[in-house]
Amino acid sequence: MLQFFTLASLPSALVPFFIMSQLLRLLIILAGVWLVIHFVRRALSRRRRPSVPGGGTESIARMLRCERCGIYVPESEAITFRGKVYCSETHRREDTS
Repeated sequence: MLQFFTLASLPSALVPFFIMSQLLRLLIILAGVWLVIHFVRRALSRRRRPSVPGGGTESIARMLRCERCGIYVPESEAITFRGKVYCSETHRREDTS
């Protein structure tokens, strides 16, 4: 049968050791709870993080400034006419007319 110790049932010389053992047990339990919470949060945050297609090796597109409005567009979407860069066919027409 389990025996529960109380401070009154212990000799006065053992009271400090009993208190320290209880504090140590509490610290170990708190550390264990913290570790479990830490690992669960870490696992959940990894799951929520969106993955980058292609493993993140995608190169950064060069941006060019439109001569008409000043907006920056990717080089692949830019319209070049007579050495000038435009964001749309409409701006190219407006600038050349």
